[in-house]
Amino acid sequence: MSRKPRWRAARRQEMRARGITPPLRWEVWRIRVSPLLSVPDWARQASICGLPCTANEVWLRPRRAKLLLCMDRARGGYSEFTKTEFRRCDLCDRPLVGSEAEKRRLSIEADSSGRALACGENCERDRKLGTWRILARRRAAASPAGSPSRADL
Repeated sequence: MSRKPRWRAARRQEMRARGITPPLRWEVWRIRVSPLLSVPDWARQASICGLPCTANEVWLRPRRAKLLLCMDRARGGYSEFTKTEFRRCDLCDRPLVGSEAEKRRLSIEADSSGRALACGENCERDRKLGTWRILARRRAAASPAGSPSRADL
């Protein structure tokens, strides 16, 4: 029997007792599709706002990433993918990936004022300008990301 679920539940309960809202552990996948498939429009629209996308590479949430991988494999290709932790700064809304996101999550778990800490040297400037929030709003207004139809598969 695994002891981890009980340990995690006890850790969350301990954080709540200290007045800390336990943060969720989010994950994103970087998918590099094979040359047999170009990245579909629905995947570009569903990509994580603020993370770089190229002609054959996109950052997606796990559910859509798995769908894109299945599409590529169905056509005889083999996509490369990388899973990593993801978080947005609570102050400036900047996307944090990998060790940066993990450090942010751990700082939130350690202290009740962890969400109020700056994510980097440009956090205050980005918060005042609203750079990342404006980018996210424009992206959402441009076109909502829908799920692909069976015809796309």
